[in-house]
Amino acid sequence: MKNLGLTTCALLISMLAIPWAGAEGNKVQKPNEKTYDETYVTGEHQIHLVELFSSEGCSSCPPAESWVASLKGHPALWQKFVPIEFHVDYWNQLGWVDPFSNGLFTKRQREYASEWGTYRIYTPGFAFNGAEWRGLQTFNVKVTQKSPDGKPGRLKVIRKKELEFEVRFAAHGDKKEDYILHGVVLGNGLETKVPAGENEGRTLKHEFVVLTMEKVVLKRKGQEWVGNLTLPSPENSRARSYSVAFWARKPDSMKPIQAVGGPIAYRPTP
Repeated sequence: MKNLGLTTCALLISMLAIPWAGAEGNKVQKPNEKTYDETYVTGEHQIHLVELFSSEGCSSCPPAESWVASLKGHPALWQKFVPIEFHVDYWNQLGWVDPFSNGLFTKRQREYASEWGTYRIYTPGFAFNGAEWRGLQTFNVKVTQKSPDGKPGRLKVIRKKELEFEVRFAAHGDKKEDYILHGVVLGNGLETKVPAGENEGRTLKHEFVVLTMEKVVLKRKGQEWVGNLTLPSPENSRARSYSVAFWARKPDSMKPIQAVGGPIAYRPTP
Protein backbone atom coordinates (compact mmCIF):
# COMPACT_ATOMS: atom_id res chain seq x y z
CA MET A 1 0.00 0.00 0.00
CA LYS A 2 1.35 3.39 -0.98
CA ASN A 3 1.93 6.05 1.65
CA LEU A 4 -0.21 9.11 1.15
CA GLY A 5 1.77 12.16 0.22
CA LEU A 6 1.77 15.31 2.34
CA THR A 7 -0.33 17.16 -0.22
CA THR A 8 -3.03 14.47 -0.21
CA CYS A 9 -3.14 14.37 3.61
CA ALA A 10 -3.49 18.13 3.81
CA LEU A 11 -6.36 17.99 1.34
CA LEU A 12 -8.22 15.36 3.38
CA ILE A 13 -7.78 17.35 6.58
CA SER A 14 -9.07 20.52 4.95
CA MET A 15 -12.15 18.65 3.66
CA LEU A 16 -12.95 17.39 7.15
CA ALA A 17 -12.82 20.95 8.44
CA ILE A 18 -15.54 22.14 6.04
CA PRO A 19 -19.10 21.93 7.49
CA TRP A 20 -21.14 19.48 5.38
CA ALA A 21 -24.46 20.95 4.24
CA GLY A 22 -26.00 17.59 3.36
CA ALA A 23 -27.70 16.33 0.23
CA GLU A 24 -30.48 18.94 0.40
CA GLY A 25 -28.19 21.91 0.92
CA ASN A 26 -29.30 22.79 4.46
CA LYS A 27 -28.00 26.15 5.59
CA VAL A 28 -25.03 26.04 7.94
CA GLN A 29 -25.63 28.34 10.90
CA LYS A 30 -22.97 30.96 11.52
CA PRO A 31 -21.41 30.96 15.02
CA ASN A 32 -23.04 34.26 16.07
CA GLU A 33 -26.28 33.88 14.11
CA LYS A 34 -29.39 34.05 16.31
CA THR A 35 -32.23 31.61 15.73
CA TYR A 36 -35.91 32.12 16.57
CA ASP A 37 -38.16 29.29 17.70
CA GLU A 38 -41.55 31.00 18.08
CA THR A 39 -44.37 29.81 15.86
CA TYR A 40 -47.94 30.80 16.70
CA VAL A 41 -50.61 28.63 15.12
CA THR A 42 -54.33 27.97 15.53
CA GLY A 43 -56.51 25.01 14.70
CA GLU A 44 -59.49 25.26 12.37
CA HIS A 45 -61.86 26.74 14.97
CA GLN A 46 -61.86 30.43 15.87
CA ILE A 47 -59.71 31.69 18.73
CA HIS A 48 -61.59 34.49 20.53
CA LEU A 49 -60.14 38.02 20.56
CA VAL A 50 -60.87 39.89 23.81
CA GLU A 51 -60.15 43.64 23.71
CA LEU A 52 -60.25 46.18 26.53
CA PHE A 53 -60.20 49.93 25.81
CA SER A 54 -58.87 51.64 28.91
CA SER A 55 -56.92 54.60 30.31
CA GLU A 56 -54.78 55.36 33.33
CA GLY A 57 -56.69 58.64 33.53
CA CYS A 58 -60.01 56.87 34.16
CA SER A 59 -60.94 56.02 37.77
CA SER A 60 -63.38 53.30 36.62
CA CYS A 61 -60.73 51.43 34.64
CA PRO A 62 -58.49 49.73 37.27
CA PRO A 63 -61.03 46.97 38.10
CA ALA A 64 -61.36 46.10 34.40
CA GLU A 65 -57.58 46.13 34.00
CA SER A 66 -57.23 43.86 37.05
CA TRP A 67 -59.65 41.44 35.46
CA VAL A 68 -57.61 41.38 32.24
CA ALA A 69 -54.43 40.88 34.29
CA SER A 70 -56.04 37.89 36.02
CA LEU A 71 -56.31 36.14 32.65
CA LYS A 72 -52.56 35.58 32.75
CA GLY A 73 -53.21 32.44 34.80
CA HIS A 74 -56.27 31.24 32.88
CA PRO A 75 -55.87 27.66 31.59
CA ALA A 76 -57.36 28.56 28.21
CA LEU A 77 -55.05 31.55 27.59
CA TRP A 78 -53.79 31.53 23.97
CA GLN A 79 -55.57 28.20 23.38
CA LYS A 80 -59.14 29.56 23.38
CA PHE A 81 -58.70 33.33 23.59
CA VAL A 82 -56.22 36.18 23.06
CA PRO A 83 -56.47 39.20 25.44
CA ILE A 84 -55.26 42.68 24.52
CA GLU A 85 -55.53 46.04 26.28
CA PHE A 86 -55.62 49.27 24.25
CA HIS A 87 -55.03 52.57 26.09
CA VAL A 88 -56.91 55.47 24.49
CA ASP A 89 -55.81 59.11 24.58
CA TYR A 90 -59.05 61.06 25.20
CA TRP A 91 -58.47 61.13 28.97
CA ASN A 92 -55.02 62.69 28.65
CA GLN A 93 -56.23 66.28 29.06
CA LEU A 94 -57.63 65.61 32.55
CA GLY A 95 -54.43 65.82 34.56
CA TRP A 96 -52.46 62.71 33.60
CA VAL A 97 -51.05 61.66 30.22
CA ASP A 98 -51.26 57.88 29.97
CA PRO A 99 -47.80 56.68 28.79
CA PHE A 100 -49.38 53.75 26.93
CA SER A 101 -52.05 55.80 25.15
CA ASN A 102 -52.11 56.28 21.40
CA GLY A 103 -54.43 58.10 19.05
CA LEU A 104 -54.46 55.03 16.80
CA PHE A 105 -56.06 53.04 19.61
CA THR A 106 -58.74 55.70 20.07
CA LYS A 107 -59.33 55.57 16.30
CA ARG A 108 -59.81 51.81 16.54
CA GLN A 109 -62.43 52.23 19.26
CA ARG A 110 -64.24 54.88 17.19
CA GLU A 111 -64.29 52.56 14.17
CA TYR A 112 -65.84 49.84 16.33
CA ALA A 113 -68.47 52.28 17.61
CA SER A 114 -69.29 53.25 14.04
CA GLU A 115 -69.81 49.60 13.09
CA TRP A 116 -71.97 49.07 16.17
CA GLY A 117 -74.08 52.09 15.21
CA THR A 118 -73.56 53.85 18.55
CA TYR A 119 -70.89 56.50 17.76
CA ARG A 120 -70.27 56.56 21.53
CA ILE A 121 -66.94 55.59 23.04
CA TYR A 122 -66.17 55.06 26.71
CA THR A 123 -63.79 53.39 29.13
CA PRO A 124 -63.60 50.75 30.30
CA GLY A 125 -65.05 49.23 27.16
CA PHE A 126 -64.78 45.63 25.97
CA ALA A 127 -65.07 43.99 22.57
CA PHE A 128 -65.43 40.23 22.19
CA ASN A 129 -64.74 39.00 18.66
CA GLY A 130 -65.48 42.51 17.42
CA ALA A 131 -68.82 42.92 19.22
CA GLU A 132 -69.53 45.27 22.14
CA TRP A 133 -69.46 43.18 25.32
CA ARG A 134 -70.35 43.87 28.95
CA GLY A 135 -70.74 40.37 30.39
CA LEU A 136 -67.52 39.61 32.26
CA GLN A 137 -69.38 37.16 34.47
CA THR A 138 -70.11 35.00 31.42
CA PHE A 139 -66.50 34.88 30.22
CA ASN A 140 -65.61 31.32 31.25
CA VAL A 141 -68.69 29.99 29.50
CA LYS A 142 -68.22 32.21 26.45
CA VAL A 143 -64.61 31.23 25.73
CA THR A 144 -65.45 27.52 25.78
CA GLN A 145 -68.27 27.94 23.27
CA LYS A 146 -67.54 27.48 19.60
CA SER A 147 -67.96 30.62 17.57
CA PRO A 148 -71.04 30.87 15.33
CA ASP A 149 -68.54 31.62 12.56
CA GLY A 150 -67.52 27.96 12.78
CA LYS A 151 -64.13 27.16 11.28
CA PRO A 152 -62.53 30.26 9.76
CA GLY A 153 -59.29 28.41 9.04
CA ARG A 154 -55.76 27.92 10.31
CA LEU A 155 -53.66 31.01 11.03
CA LYS A 156 -49.92 30.47 11.36
CA VAL A 157 -47.36 33.15 12.24
CA ILE A 158 -43.64 32.31 12.16
CA ARG A 159 -41.03 34.54 13.75
CA LYS A 160 -38.17 35.14 11.31
CA LYS A 161 -36.20 37.91 13.03
CA GLU A 162 -36.58 40.13 16.13
CA LEU A 163 -40.01 41.50 15.27
CA GLU A 164 -40.36 40.19 11.72
CA PHE A 165 -42.95 37.52 11.00
CA GLU A 166 -44.11 35.36 8.13
CA VAL A 167 -47.89 34.91 8.04
CA ARG A 168 -49.92 32.09 6.47
CA PHE A 169 -53.71 31.97 6.66
CA ALA A 170 -55.50 28.90 5.26
CA ALA A 171 -58.89 30.64 5.26
CA HIS A 172 -62.15 28.88 4.47
CA GLY A 173 -63.93 32.03 3.34
CA ASP A 174 -64.28 33.86 0.05
CA LYS A 175 -61.44 32.75 -2.21
CA LYS A 176 -61.49 36.01 -4.18
CA GLU A 177 -60.84 38.59 -1.48
CA ASP A 178 -57.70 39.49 0.46
CA TYR A 179 -57.45 39.66 4.25
CA ILE A 180 -56.03 42.25 6.63
CA LEU A 181 -53.66 40.94 9.30
CA HIS A 182 -53.06 43.03 12.43
CA GLY A 183 -50.19 42.44 14.83
CA VAL A 184 -49.33 43.95 18.21
CA VAL A 185 -46.51 43.84 20.75
CA LEU A 186 -47.91 43.43 24.27
CA GLY A 187 -46.17 44.52 27.47
CA ASN A 188 -46.59 42.50 30.67
CA GLY A 189 -45.74 43.28 34.28
CA LEU A 190 -46.10 47.03 33.79
CA GLU A 191 -46.57 49.41 36.72
CA THR A 192 -47.29 53.13 36.88
CA LYS A 193 -47.41 55.38 39.95
CA VAL A 194 -49.96 57.97 38.88
CA PRO A 195 -49.21 61.44 40.32
CA ALA A 196 -52.27 63.31 38.99
CA GLY A 197 -55.71 62.94 37.48
CA GLU A 198 -58.56 60.67 38.61
CA ASN A 199 -56.16 57.93 39.75
CA GLU A 200 -53.81 60.25 41.63
CA GLY A 201 -51.76 58.39 44.24
CA ARG A 202 -52.54 54.92 42.90
CA THR A 203 -50.10 52.36 41.55
CA LEU A 204 -51.64 50.75 38.48
CA LYS A 205 -50.55 47.35 37.23
CA HIS A 206 -51.08 46.06 33.71
CA GLU A 207 -50.79 42.93 31.59
CA PHE A 208 -51.25 42.47 27.83
CA VAL A 209 -50.93 46.23 27.11
CA VAL A 210 -50.60 47.10 23.43
CA LEU A 211 -47.30 48.94 22.95
CA THR A 212 -47.02 48.94 19.15
CA MET A 213 -49.30 47.89 16.30
CA GLU A 214 -49.00 47.29 12.55
CA LYS A 215 -50.98 45.65 9.78
CA VAL A 216 -50.41 44.04 6.39
CA VAL A 217 -52.57 42.83 3.50
CA LEU A 218 -52.49 39.06 3.05
CA LYS A 219 -52.49 38.02 -0.62
CA ARG A 220 -53.65 34.69 -1.95
CA LYS A 221 -50.93 32.22 -2.88
CA GLY A 222 -52.26 28.79 -3.79
CA GLN A 223 -54.61 27.67 -1.01
CA GLU A 224 -53.29 30.20 1.53
CA TRP A 225 -53.15 33.95 2.09
CA VAL A 226 -49.62 35.04 2.90
CA GLY A 227 -47.67 38.12 3.91
CA ASN A 228 -44.76 39.43 5.95
CA LEU A 229 -45.24 41.73 8.93
CA THR A 230 -42.69 43.81 10.81
CA LEU A 231 -43.85 45.17 14.17
CA PRO A 232 -42.41 48.47 15.47
CA SER A 233 -40.10 48.10 18.45
CA PRO A 234 -41.51 49.53 21.72
CA GLU A 235 -39.74 52.68 22.91
CA ASN A 236 -38.74 53.22 26.54
CA SER A 237 -40.65 50.13 27.62
CA ARG A 238 -40.52 49.02 31.26
CA ALA A 239 -42.26 45.70 30.65
CA ARG A 240 -40.98 42.67 32.52
CA SER A 241 -41.92 40.39 29.62
CA TYR A 242 -43.57 40.56 26.22
CA SER A 243 -46.20 38.78 24.17
CA VAL A 244 -47.45 39.20 20.62
CA ALA A 245 -50.94 38.87 19.18
CA PHE A 246 -52.23 38.67 15.62
CA TRP A 247 -55.71 38.63 14.11
CA ALA A 248 -57.12 38.49 10.60
CA ARG A 249 -60.21 40.26 9.27
CA LYS A 250 -61.92 41.03 6.01
CA PRO A 251 -61.16 44.42 4.40
CA ASP A 252 -64.74 45.68 4.82
CA SER A 253 -65.17 44.84 8.52
CA MET A 254 -63.46 45.40 11.86
CA LYS A 255 -64.61 41.98 13.07
CA PRO A 256 -61.70 39.57 13.68
CA ILE A 257 -62.27 36.15 12.14
CA GLN A 258 -59.20 34.38 13.53
CA ALA A 259 -56.62 35.26 16.19
CA VAL A 260 -53.42 33.84 17.61
CA GLY A 261 -50.79 34.92 20.11
CA GLY A 262 -48.37 33.96 22.83
CA PRO A 263 -45.20 34.91 24.72
CA ILE A 264 -42.13 36.10 22.86
CA ALA A 265 -38.50 36.09 23.98
CA TYR A 266 -37.71 39.71 23.26
CA ARG A 267 -35.87 42.67 24.73
CA PRO A 268 -35.95 46.11 23.06
CA THR A 269 -32.58 47.50 22.08
CA PRO A 270 -31.61 50.24 24.61
